[in-house]
Amino acid sequence: MRGFTPHGLACGLLMAVCAYWTRHWDAPPMLLVALVIPCSALSGFMVARGGVVELGMAAGAATATTGHVITVLAAFLYCATTGAWLASLTWIVLGATFVLLPIVLGATLGAVGAFVSRFVWATRS
Repeated sequence: MRGFTPHGLACGLLMAVCAYWTRHWDAPPMLLVALVIPCSALSGFMVARGGVVELGMAAGAATATTGHVITVLAAFLYCATTGAWLASLTWIVLGATFVLLPIVLGATLGAVGAFVSRFVWATRS
């Protein structure tokens, strides 16, 4: 469990900053936020450390999901404090609807990080 929380919080904060920065763009801000999801590969790399790939996948999924939840809650709070209640409810509904996407992407990138860590640690031995 040593890579879940710090990388997830860093990923979430970067995603929230990207979402806030692009809040007035025509394209949905979550498209830019998707650029931050590769933090999951780093989390998978750190947790697996040449060991079990499934731990890297779990770490990647947890990192991406934590980032997704932080971003959705930050957008909800921003919309709620500015008086856009319909937009805040939309963020909650869309965030709950698309929660499987960061889980799958995070697990995939976590597996990539775990595979890379296996090769890195294998060459050091």
